[in-house]
Amino acid sequence: MSTPNLKTHADRKIYGENGEKKLAPYLEKIFNTAFKSFNKDWRYDILFKNGLKIECKRDELKAPSTGNVFIEYMKKTRHDDEPTDGGITTTQADYYSIIINPDQFIVVKTADLWRYINNEKPYTAIYTDNVNTQHHGYLVKYKRLIRKYEATRYNF
Repeated sequence: MSTPNLKTHADRKIYGENGEKKLAPYLEKIFNTAFKSFNKDWRYDILFKNGLKIECKRDELKAPSTGNVFIEYMKKTRHDDEPTDGGITTTQADYYSIIINPDQFIVVKTADLWRYINNEKPYTAIYTDNVNTQHHGYLVKYKRLIRKYEATRYNF
């Protein structure tokens, strides 16, 4: 797999949206419901006709080598005085779907992801992107999430 160009906010946005488009038909089958729309704000990424909301994440660039997925909980842009809640802290999604390598993704209830975070006390990390936004996140061991917290792994 070639490494995508993620130098700008627009590049990262397109990369994320492409992940959502890749996941949507598989999630329709998993949840036996029809796709309704993609969402463009912080609440969730995909809405299905039955009201189910999914947050989609892509971590296939790092997860295969680290065994972790990055779950954002806060961010600070160059314009913010203080970090603001984001990611899992503010999502209204019922489930997270995370691409963990080019051929697989996992699906986990948001409540079970929170249970993992509260029970396992994962390491946290901060990374700064190319537009100087600091992303604060939990480093979640996805194999443990599958083994102990009812996440399910699927193939594309």
